[in-house]
Amino acid sequence: MQTLSAYVDSLYIDWGSLQWKQLFEINDFKWQLGETPFSHFQVPLGISVAYLISLYGLQGYMKDRKPFSLKNFTVVHNFFLCFLSLYMFLGASYGAFLKYSSQGFWAGLVCEQDANPIKGPLFYFSYIFYLSKFYELLDSYLLVLKKKPLIFLHVWHHFIMPFVCWAGLEGKWCMALWTSTFWNSFVHVIMYYYYAVSTIGYNPWWKKYLTALQIYQFVSGVIYTNTYFYYYFTDLKVSWDTAIPSVNYTQGCTGELWAVVFMFFVNCSFLILFSQFFVDSYLKGRKPSAPKVKETPEQKKRS
Repeated sequence: MQTLSAYVDSLYIDWGSLQWKQLFEINDFKWQLGETPFSHFQVPLGISVAYLISLYGLQGYMKDRKPFSLKNFTVVHNFFLCFLSLYMFLGASYGAFLKYSSQGFWAGLVCEQDANPIKGPLFYFSYIFYLSKFYELLDSYLLVLKKKPLIFLHVWHHFIMPFVCWAGLEGKWCMALWTSTFWNSFVHVIMYYYYAVSTIGYNPWWKKYLTALQIYQFVSGVIYTNTYFYYYFTDLKVSWDTAIPSVNYTQGCTGELWAVVFMFFVNCSFLILFSQFFVDSYLKGRKPSAPKVKETPEQKKRS
């Protein structure tokens, strides 16, 4: 029982002892597990599990009830996320420029060498990006309240992203962390603008190109990761002297392997699901239209 008690005590978060000032310290930000607000693993775990339970509970509650309109709230919500995404995109761009100016492109943005690199402006905006994923869960509740369909892609994306961001911060995989903040925020500026104006009643013609841009984002993630793997596993040697192969290598870049593997897996799942969504939404079931033949005056009379 003492072991169980000690485990339960380890889950306790002393919210009063957290460094709340880090929420506003751009230049002096430093990620510290257990000290930075919402850095405990229990936070993304607890919120994501509560998200699933409450979301499907709400869906069951709404089954025999009329949908809510929520038009004005939805418009405000989407425009807020549009501007927040713009703020994070510009912030990540600014932070990347500072890292490039001080450390160069390779050491600053690709293959980090610092043992504790999650600090400063660039990763402050990655931290804000992590926090924004909790607010974005509201997207799903709005869909349920309006009795719109919930697809697996939507729920999986919202459920797993807090874990992905936390893994990048705690696992010190700098390249994936800042590129995710940069690209995802850029895409979300356009995406939430689309959601806002479509709620008002305008239907932009470029919707499918937005999905294509999201797919490109995940393709680029695969490319970044393969590049990172090449320089992470330096002097890679595989020995087959026993039934189980022995792998030895020298770590060339900062980053925890568990975080790299996990984030790469999630990125690949997004690539597959978004590609399937694109095919189902824009390519399947399309039949080439027959060319229109201009009617003669006699044909028009008969019709």
